[in-house]
Amino acid sequence: MDMKQRLKFAIGRSRIATANFILRKRVKRFDFTIISVDCWGSSVYQDLRIPYNTPFVGLFFYAPCFLKLLGDFEKYMKSDLSFTDISRYSEANQSRDKSSNYYPIGKLNDDVEVHFLHYKDEETARKKWYSRRERINMSNLFVEFSDRNLCEKNHLLEFDRLDFPNKVVFTAQYHPDVKSSVWLNEYISEQYIKNIYVNRAVYKRHFDVADWLNGGSGRVRPFLKILNNVLEEEEWWKFADVETLKRFKLTE
Repeated sequence: MDMKQRLKFAIGRSRIATANFILRKRVKRFDFTIISVDCWGSSVYQDLRIPYNTPFVGLFFYAPCFLKLLGDFEKYMKSDLSFTDISRYSEANQSRDKSSNYYPIGKLNDDVEVHFLHYKDEETARKKWYSRRERINMSNLFVEFSDRNLCEKNHLLEFDRLDFPNKVVFTAQYHPDVKSSVWLNEYISEQYIKNIYVNRAVYKRHFDVADWLNGGSGRVRPFLKILNNVLEEEEWWKFADVETLKRFKLTE
């Protein structure tokens, strides 16, 4: 790494650290549980440098299964976790074959699939799911959905009707009839949003996660928009302080 790269690395880490310091100061409670359809939820815990109070980490759901789970959440959280070699979704089987990434596929109540994308084997997935499930705070739930993974308009409307007061769905297209939707217009030319776990700056331009966790709507105020533009450029994600995250044992 030459001097120019070292300087860029140092500036990037500093900007991320400053943004996350401000985020931690703004959030009032840290005992929340995020029910996330994908890896987005884990990014919030990482930015706040707090343990995962949720089993929804390093995994994803296809839209129909996620909505089924949310429809009877307590039942599914009490269900045993089993595993299958083949998904009910042809898209998942094709993707696994193409990438040769045969990650574990879990099943709750034998009818909701959990795709443990970032787990090496079933035993690790099972251990993490059960241990993190014990940390769920049923009295302080926040739900995140997106228009990825076979999500159609009827799924967005169904999500909007669910009885969860704190919920958000990120979409590539404008949906004024979906009250919980946040439009990420950077992706307007796409069928669905891209990876906002990696490109966190994109969602932060449109959604104030601290305000949301404090019971607000997540609307971004003008001053915060300016601050985010300074601190949260898309390229800086690559400078995330992995070693610091390890010290906080956020993979546990």
